Amino acid sequence: MKAFLYILLIISVLSCSTAKQNSDITRFVCKNCAESPSSVAPIPKTVTIVPLETTSEVLLHNIESLQIADTLIFLYDGRALYSFGLNGKFIVKI
Repeated sequence: MKAFLYILLIISVLSCSTAKQNSDITRFVCKNCAESPSSVAPIPKTVTIVPLETTSEVLLHNIESLQIADTLIFLYDGRALYSFGLNGKFIVKI
């Protein structure tokens, strides 16, 4: 009976594992968001994902700011300001 309990304990310990994280999920962190729910913008009805062009000149690090104008997307990563078209095509690095 003792041997059965030891085997059951060993199987229980060995079968425990941590959950795997899904690497397909991108996490966005809002550093400047207030804690108050009243200061949060409403959730949009649709979301469009725009893949940005990547070249040796455009290698973004931690994006600190994102602004969307009429036909342009502006990204600031703490070192430079990047401009993209709404289709994701790189325009200029400032």
